[in-house]
Amino acid sequence: MRVGLYLSQAKLPKFEVEEFIRVLNEDNSKLILLDLESDLEAQGPFDVIVHKVTDELVDSKNKNAEEKVKRLESYLDKHPEIIDIDPVRNQRTVLDRGSMSLLLAKVNNLIPPHLNVRCPKFTIVDDHPKEGYHDFLKKEGVKFPVLCKTVQACGSRKSHIMGIVFEEKSLLQFEPPILIQEYINHNATLFKVFAIGDYINVVRRKSIRNLLSYETEPLIFDSQKPFPPNLSSDFVPSPPPNAQTPTTIDTPASQPPDPPLETLKEISAMIRTSMGLTLLGFDVITEKETGTHAIVDINYFPGYVGVPNFHHILLNHIKELLKHYKAK
Repeated sequence: MRVGLYLSQAKLPKFEVEEFIRVLNEDNSKLILLDLESDLEAQGPFDVIVHKVTDELVDSKNKNAEEKVKRLESYLDKHPEIIDIDPVRNQRTVLDRGSMSLLLAKVNNLIPPHLNVRCPKFTIVDDHPKEGYHDFLKKEGVKFPVLCKTVQACGSRKSHIMGIVFEEKSLLQFEPPILIQEYINHNATLFKVFAIGDYINVVRRKSIRNLLSYETEPLIFDSQKPFPPNLSSDFVPSPPPNAQTPTTIDTPASQPPDPPLETLKEISAMIRTSMGLTLLGFDVITEKETGTHAIVDINYFPGYVGVPNFHHILLNHIKELLKHYKAK
């Protein structure tokens, strides 16, 4: 089996290519690192091509990036016998948070009540509303505090800058288009779910602390860097005069249990089917007040850092897709 792989230079180191080569060699298979600036016919043939071109798709003004994507799509169109993991057209859905949120809204409507899972309420703002944010958000059913993100989901440093906002005037500092999403207190615990086909792996991570009712100052952070001290679970913001100070914040006893694995598997299948992607990651939190789980983010082909035996699992996924194709 010949497996073609394309990742941007920035993403290759995390993938640990040498380990994947070793795993494929044990299977009498071969890995070919694709050069999308050269003729792909000369690099083939391939049984499978695994690729992530989200950086190139975001960099739409870069002619070289555009040509790379066109060359890959054209080659795969000419060779429908090649297993494509995952189609470029489906990767486009994760480029902006607006498209992802609309897809999540569809998933939200499909989730059976017994799973106790939902997606946060949100709205997309193309320009600051003339009527002001108070009435606009009320109409959309989104209440403060809110999380503000750029609509673009990847490919630039700006896409990772986010803010938590407590009042209307603070929203004006964010340049549209932006996604405004309800903030859900979740006891500073995030569950990162890594999916490779039907397989999932769940990793518990520290997250942003619970917000307090008397807070008003916006909290700005870079989601790709460690959280600043004022977002950590042991930080207590100074209350205004006469406000009651909480005695504990996110104590270890308040940490939620992992969401049921079967629930996450069902949700993963729904997302994969809705987006047409087999390699993805999504973030889940558990609402402090209700215990309801919420899907707060999705990304394509995450780093899979910390997923045990990742390369073996990826190989099994590839072989499973190839088996299904040959059985048709």
